Amino acid sequence: EAVRHPESVPASNVGVWQSLADHDPDVDAVYRLTQRQLHFDFDEIRPIAIPRNVMVPYNAQATVHTAPAYWGMVLPLSVPGRVSDIWRSYFTQRLLWDLGLHVAFTGAQVVQERTAHNFLADMDAERDLYFKTPALVKFLSSWDGAHLPSLPERIHALYTDLYERDYIELEDVVASKLWTAALEA
Repeated sequence: EAVRHPESVPASNVGVWQSLADHDPDVDAVYRLTQRQLHFDFDEIRPIAIPRNVMVPYNAQATVHTAPAYWGMVLPLSVPGRVSDIWRSYFTQRLLWDLGLHVAFTGAQVVQERTAHNFLADMDAERDLYFKTPALVKFLSSWDGAHLPSLPERIHALYTDLYERDYIELEDVVASKLWTAALEA
């Protein structure tokens, strides 16, 4: 169960804060094609921290990575943009567990006015989300990098394993290595 009391997870143990978005939040194309309610105004909610071993998608909009989780900001380059931020959220969460850090959701901090989209084209761009994500989450849930002594080594090993399983391309392995090196400089 999610931790619904922010005092039970200190803010210093949150690596990623995801704000909800009022009015027109980021939801997938299947939702937009099948549901009538597309606009939301969220009531005030208390932060909800997601416990270890539970994965939830978060996106790149209204998201803050705290300093101990800056390494998780890098987005995969080789997957469609509509997949990139969601898969990044899963990759990052797996490594956050090793650091004792959490993802937390807060009430709406922004109001989003969405531009017009072709929902069928969006659905096509999201294909990997629908068909590959269950296996990705299963793989990540069982992935173990505990034998690696440093976070950069774990990041590189995870990205290499994701590449070997055809979730990302070699350019993402290289980008993650360059990103972690830049953060260490």
